[in-house]
Amino acid sequence: MILMKGAMEFMQQSLQQFYQSCLDKNHFVAVPTNQKEGNGYAVNSQYFEGDYWYYCHRNLFSICTHDFTVKEDVFINQKQPSYLSIYYYQTVEAYFYPAHSPIESNSIYCNVSDNEAYQVHFKKGSQLKSISMYITPVYFEQFIQPHYDFSYEESVEVFRRVKNPSRWSDLITLMLKIGNYQGAGVAARLFYEGMVAEALALMITNHHAEQKYQRKARCSRDDEKMLERVVHYIDGHLHEHLRLSQLAAIACMGVTSLKVKFKKRYECTITSFIQKKRISYAQKLLLTTDLLIGQIAVMVGYHNASRFTELFRKHTGFLPSEYRETNQSMSNDIGEQ
Repeated sequence: MILMKGAMEFMQQSLQQFYQSCLDKNHFVAVPTNQKEGNGYAVNSQYFEGDYWYYCHRNLFSICTHDFTVKEDVFINQKQPSYLSIYYYQTVEAYFYPAHSPIESNSIYCNVSDNEAYQVHFKKGSQLKSISMYITPVYFEQFIQPHYDFSYEESVEVFRRVKNPSRWSDLITLMLKIGNYQGAGVAARLFYEGMVAEALALMITNHHAEQKYQRKARCSRDDEKMLERVVHYIDGHLHEHLRLSQLAAIACMGVTSLKVKFKKRYECTITSFIQKKRISYAQKLLLTTDLLIGQIAVMVGYHNASRFTELFRKHTGFLPSEYRETNQSMSNDIGEQ
């Protein structure tokens, strides 16, 4: 396993300097780009083999592509500056740390970074192929706010509040267009500027559409209170067998009505919600106690250890024992940095 080198010192250096520093520290070698605008690199280290490309437009934005084979388990723990990012993972087998939520292939992920650590685990033997875009606060100060009266802080709210961007076909199409583009010179610089502006427009458009939908789909205040009672009960009784009829009685609703309103409010079924709660609690117990796997299974409501193991692997990508061992090992490595 490895913790990638290169803490972000964005405020003290340009984007170009930052990329060059990180690439040098991680043994990337410059290669020709066949006249494509930007900078191409290759790597063949103990951990990665493949190609990397990036394009920076002053300190305003950057665009990157990865096409790697992951040769060993890789844990990235890297401090990031303030920026907004959009990632399109074409192929990937990875998990965000520490929650170990899986990163899905053919999916969009949006992130707001504010000098926080980016922590992700890429699995040995997997292929990493992605296209990403990073937009700095300077871009908004110089180009967006003066002309459109839309600040970086407002964009942060859009990125934070947006839900389920992973399958947005319009954003996926845009990112693929970026990845396939081979131009150079003024045409390329104009192309990339246009793509960044269009990506922001799509984010804002989809955010407004979601807000409109949520206003229409919003539960009544009384229903909200009843659903909160159900969630509170679930949280306190994860170790028990939870019946829909029992939860419906707590909510003072019929079973069908509860299922419909719960899904509208929490954007998942009650069964899925309970599973996620149980697995999340199991993750905490695995990392903070020395309890046996079977004991933890019972404590989170699974008296069949095989069923617990199956669901745990489905949600995290790990067997419970692997999750405990991997996270303990990673925590030790992080502590040594």
